[in-house]
Amino acid sequence: MVVYIIVGLVLLVGLVFAYRTLGGAATHVDPLASLAAVMADAQRLADAMTSSQHTASWGDRQTEGGQRAPLPARWRRTAEGARQQLLQIDAVSLDETSSSAHALLSVAVDELSWAARLQTADAYRSSEGMQQAVDELLRHAGACLGDAAPLLRGSDVAKEVESPR
Repeated sequence: MVVYIIVGLVLLVGLVFAYRTLGGAATHVDPLASLAAVMADAQRLADAMTSSQHTASWGDRQTEGGQRAPLPARWRRTAEGARQQLLQIDAVSLDETSSSAHALLSVAVDELSWAARLQTADAYRSSEGMQQAVDELLRHAGACLGDAAPLLRGSDVAKEVESPR
């Protein structure tokens, strides 16, 4: 009976140790730095998608391994990465300006993701309606990014860095 108690206590200590090691709190994410990084990624993505939207060369490009990867698939991965970064930010702890920027960036990233998804469809090249939908999604994403940019520049961190102490 004593052996079972000792084994039970060892297992309990092992579980507590594993929980503290693996299930501990996530690393702290600086929300304003993350928002700025998402803004930069989303802006580059929107610029790439917009500039490639009406050119004939947007299709397949060479990758490092010599394989060909379609740009919309890479764009979609980039948008999903930005979405994951936004999910790591605790939006409740943000001030009103940063919260507005977070909301606008979330919409912009979602629009960019959908535009990339539509472009990966087989019928995209032959469907004028899908092309117009992508144009509208890119236009709306650009508007959201344009509205978010001044909010991020006007953040408390930017004011703190600019003002001498």
